[in-house]
Amino acid sequence: MKPLVLFLVALLTACDGKLERQPGDSDSIYANDVVQAFKQFQQAQNNQVQACLMSLEQLQVSVTEFLSTPNSNNQKNAKRAWLQAHKAFLGSNLFSLVSQNQLIFEIDAWPIQEGFLDSIPNYPHSGIINDLTVAIDTESLQEQHGITDSREVSLGFHALEFLIFSRKPESFSLSGDNTKLRRRAAMKIILDLLISDIDLAFEEIGEASADFLSELDDYDGKDLDGLKRLLGILNTRMQLLLSEANHIGDDNSGHSRISESSWANLRDQIAVMNNLSGQKSELRKIFEKLDQKTTHDYDFTLNEAREILAGKKPSVDKSTRIPLLFAALGHQLGDLQNILENRAYE
Repeated sequence: MKPLVLFLVALLTACDGKLERQPGDSDSIYANDVVQAFKQFQQAQNNQVQACLMSLEQLQVSVTEFLSTPNSNNQKNAKRAWLQAHKAFLGSNLFSLVSQNQLIFEIDAWPIQEGFLDSIPNYPHSGIINDLTVAIDTESLQEQHGITDSREVSLGFHALEFLIFSRKPESFSLSGDNTKLRRRAAMKIILDLLISDIDLAFEEIGEASADFLSELDDYDGKDLDGLKRLLGILNTRMQLLLSEANHIGDDNSGHSRISESSWANLRDQIAVMNNLSGQKSELRKIFEKLDQKTTHDYDFTLNEAREILAGKKPSVDKSTRIPLLFAALGHQLGDLQNILENRAYE
């Protein structure tokens, strides 16, 4: 995976010295404005990709050590590594120029029906792991994933989360019965597939970024399609964050409810969103040229969301307030998109 990091870094310098700003009206949007905004997007994404790759290496080490010696200390290390890897992945996936719905479903499907994968209270024999008619191998786990319902999850971060956070160390005993051996095998396969799927996702993102930069090389300063695309991606991501926020208080469907990190998920993703579109971003300079009032409203809403999410334990009021703020951010981005569309026809 390391060559991919070098590839992404190289993309950041690919457009230096090109498409310089031309004299004109201060409200005009030039090719270089879009290029600088996209370069900042790429830099933020590259940082997250590198963090994700390193955290996945640590997750693999921690899970391997846990399976080698299943004890509470090694389990704590695996939990810590899972949280860090999931956080880094969410940040790296916040801005992507390519649609990866199926791949993301394999990597980060949620919510999950725990009893589909393994036993749960009152149903000690439920789940694939306890069903001896289902093989525990790569092909079988891929086939079972979402087989009849999106909550039937046997792959990705949250299948791994369930096994790491909800099982006791003795459930993975080396000298255990067949069920424990199947559970151990499932954990290893799920982790291996997760790493390979993320590697593929990053490869596709890198290729799409290179194509987008190539398109910007031919940018004549009049066609605003590149900027429309950036705004469209941000707005789509905000809608996904809104969906996630709407589940924040639901014990049955939160994004990372088993590890109790759903609130942290939102906090970390809105921090990346702030880097991409907040007051110190290159994109905000373009926002100002589109409409100052909408831009200031966006700043205010984004800052309030960040302040609320900075708290560790959400109250009922805060859990209710966050979806409203995310909805407002989506509307404000939509307003900027509409203004941009109207400008394109002037």
